[in-house]
Amino acid sequence: MNIGFVANGTPEEVLTRAARLGFDGVELCFRAGGPCDLTRWTADDTRRVQDLIAKTGVKVLTVASFGVRHVTADPVQHEKAAAEMARAIDLAPQLGTNVVTCMAFGDPAVRPAEQVKLFGQVFGEYARRAEDAGVRIGIENWPNVRYEQGLRIGNLAYSNDLFAQLFDAVPSKAVGLEYDPSHLFWQGCDYIGVIRQFADRLVFMHAKDTQVFEDKLGQVGIYGSGWWTYRLPGLGQVDWDGIARALAEVGYKTGVVIEHEDPIFEGERFEEGLAIGLKFLRQTLK
Repeated sequence: MNIGFVANGTPEEVLTRAARLGFDGVELCFRAGGPCDLTRWTADDTRRVQDLIAKTGVKVLTVASFGVRHVTADPVQHEKAAAEMARAIDLAPQLGTNVVTCMAFGDPAVRPAEQVKLFGQVFGEYARRAEDAGVRIGIENWPNVRYEQGLRIGNLAYSNDLFAQLFDAVPSKAVGLEYDPSHLFWQGCDYIGVIRQFADRLVFMHAKDTQVFEDKLGQVGIYGSGWWTYRLPGLGQVDWDGIARALAEVGYKTGVVIEHEDPIFEGERFEEGLAIGLKFLRQTLK
């Protein structure tokens, strides 16, 4: 199984780093105004990355477009989001991958379950384009929870129950899940059973762990802050052996990327953290 990391930076920086640290590839992140921006991406940029892939031997495992609000009835916003998704779908095969990853951001002022129909319209359109291109779209399950002015959830694809509703709304297997156990863990969702439940919708995977501080949780409750934190895979409380068994059972082999958000290994220790995560995943997912 290919192992990489979520890469924010120029293609030269991230592919060179991945090669130096012994990774198979990267999830190449595109954001408006960032080092990789789909709205400004050119054919020359594509050729430059293709040359880097050949030179380093590192793969682009997914083309990631995370900063776009897709589930919207506003025609201007929809046109902008659809154009970016089209660019990502067209670009992915040129960079050697058939996976595009994103979020299902909607209106946080509206309950996610009330936006499922609109999700079906938007991502149904995306699915048809993806099918024509031989691409699959994986939606990451980060909930993007906000607590101001009442509990608000920004990303529709955040729980097992919502996954079922969203996939019913878009029957095409071209749309599925970019599975990240860390978010499901702290929410109390069945983060291992979901692999078996949605085996045919498992498009890609983020490797991130979570540590819960029980003493803090007992004081602030689940709506408080500071009672959990992200950790590198293997350094938290997620059952990775259970995940590995479930992945093997369903025959998942596409790939996994470390999403490094561990506060202990920030700054100068960032690459140390990546190395720890890579070693752990090589042993656990063998």
